[in-house]
Amino acid sequence: MAADATVEEELAYFRGLKADAKKLLHENGAIVLRGFDLMKTPDGFQAFYLALGMEPCDDPLQSVAARDAVDKDKGLYEAVNKESRSKYFVGMHNEQVGIRSPKRAAFVCFKAADQGGEFLLNDCRAMFRELPEDMVAELYEKQVRFIAAEIPLGFFEAMHPAVRRALEPPLLQFAEKMAKQKVDFDIDLVWNEDAEGKRCIHAIAPPQPPIVRHP
Repeated sequence: MAADATVEEELAYFRGLKADAKKLLHENGAIVLRGFDLMKTPDGFQAFYLALGMEPCDDPLQSVAARDAVDKDKGLYEAVNKESRSKYFVGMHNEQVGIRSPKRAAFVCFKAADQGGEFLLNDCRAMFRELPEDMVAELYEKQVRFIAAEIPLGFFEAMHPAVRRALEPPLLQFAEKMAKQKVDFDIDLVWNEDAEGKRCIHAIAPPQPPIVRHP
């Protein structure tokens, strides 16, 4: 691709890449694209992934507002960028929520981070082969659970302990009722503490195997 290519020429390039994109993804797991002007705007990014044959979809967590929508109609969502998650390191994970998992996904950076901000990619199959067998067996037996959402309630700290204890059960019951209306998979809600030690309610996904066996 020429360095001085126009946006239309870039779009034509991706239309021509469509036939090979799936093959390249299957062989390599990811395609990293740098230096294109087309994907610097939401409209251009949508044109890019449509040119590759990808379709927009709703974020499975949109109902709990875990990710803000850049443009919902275009299927563009921000990464999880909440103040309550500022102390967390988002480790390696697959883009799967409940029973939903996209076959392919596209990611873009419209504004570089002031500090850090690296986008990490990992070959899960290679990582799996390097894991000790006894650890894999233990993980598979115990299964794993993850926090799907966090409801910050730091103001509870200022309340008298007796008042706090009285309010916790009805608040948890209300949160459970609202959660069932917003997500289409089972979750357990429990009182817990956030990264700063403040009271919050965690919505925890059901136990699931860390390794999915081939049927």
